[in-house]
Amino acid sequence: TLRSGPGIYTAYLSPRYRGSAGDSMATLRKLLEMPVPDLVLPGHPAADPLPEDPRVPPWLWKSLLTKAVASMETLTARHEQDGADFLDGTAKQLLPGLHYFGDYGGCAVYVLVTPSNRWFLFDAPGGPGLPAFLAGRCRAAGLGPAKPAAVLLTSDGPEATAGLGSLVEATQCTVVAPRAALDGLRVLCPPGTGFLPSESLPGTGWFPVETVPLEGRGPAAAAYAVRWAGRTVVVPGRIPTLVTAGTKEDLVRSVSATQDGARKYLRSLDSLAALAPDLWLPAVPVHDQNANQYDSDWARVIRSNRALFE
Repeated sequence: TLRSGPGIYTAYLSPRYRGSAGDSMATLRKLLEMPVPDLVLPGHPAADPLPEDPRVPPWLWKSLLTKAVASMETLTARHEQDGADFLDGTAKQLLPGLHYFGDYGGCAVYVLVTPSNRWFLFDAPGGPGLPAFLAGRCRAAGLGPAKPAAVLLTSDGPEATAGLGSLVEATQCTVVAPRAALDGLRVLCPPGTGFLPSESLPGTGWFPVETVPLEGRGPAAAAYAVRWAGRTVVVPGRIPTLVTAGTKEDLVRSVSATQDGARKYLRSLDSLAALAPDLWLPAVPVHDQNANQYDSDWARVIRSNRALFE
């Protein structure tokens, strides 16, 4: 628009949605090289709060484009430095030892491998085929046998536990979950399964981690803030979510379904806000979002979630 400049948000989307920071930057530079237009007719004039004059002074035209080019230069530099780590269903290593295995059963699968070659799975989605899925992904990543030392559950909801029984039966891994969820989880697992309250996880020494209790969206939940490769990585399940037209209705419905859900959800957001992660690994990525968080990205996510319930 004439007030805010070119719409560059699509450059932040994954290639599946034709996002390309490099292509966007090249286009903006071509526009800068062209003569200043006599009239600018934007495709979404209603995006400006007040009607704009289509005649744009040369200084404004160049200023808008120059700012947009600078934004794309920053974005491309970050992709080159940190990787364009889109959570788009394609398995990839996000950081040394931190793997995104793609999606299974509609949820993302994340694995952390320690220097001692012990590996840990976050959530057990999808159903009884989970062990076979993990075995295939482990072979492809060169990680050896698919035998996690533990599975860290972000909640005891079905999206996080649909594959739990088959996973534990196949691997005998320890189940880590919020203390309030343990009794309900025992019925999903074979006799003799080892359980650990997530509140006790930091004391195990498995890896540097902080557990953050969450509430307000369904049953017992927790986020895991892992300090890894010099970064803070947060795995919080379904709290918060990237608010879009497609996710807002489900979020409001699920929070409203619990007693005093809005107040509890806001309290959870307060706890998460202080984490300021470098990588955010949600259970259900939206629009193949990038795992990396920059500048005020995390604050905007928290703020957009809060706005729905304040």
